[in-house]
Amino acid sequence: MTAIIMFHQLMGGAIFMAAGQVAFVNQLINTLHTSVPDIDSALVIATGATELRSVFSPEQMPGILAAFAVAIVAVGLSFFISLFSNFKRIDTDAVQGGGAA
Repeated sequence: MTAIIMFHQLMGGAIFMAAGQVAFVNQLINTLHTSVPDIDSALVIATGATELRSVFSPEQMPGILAAFAVAIVAVGLSFFISLFSNFKRIDTDAVQGGGAA
C-alpha cells in the first residue's frame, strides 16, 4: 500500500508539474500575441526570464514583462483556487485487514 501511495504521489507531482508548465507557457504565448505582436514568442520562451533584457530592446520589454505578469497572476489564482479543494483524511477504522503485519 505504501508503494502504491508513493507511486501516485510521485507520478501526480510529475504530471501536474508538466501540466502547470504547459499552462504557463500557453498563457504567456497568448498574452505575447496581444501585448507585443511583432516579436517571436518562441524566442521569448527559448531565451528565458533571466536573459530577456540582453536579447530584446527596451521598447519591447514592457510588453514582454506584462505578458509574464499576466501568466504569473493566472498561475497564482489557480494555486489559491486549489486551496479550496476538498481534502479528506482516509478513515483507517473502515479498512479491515488486508495489510501485511
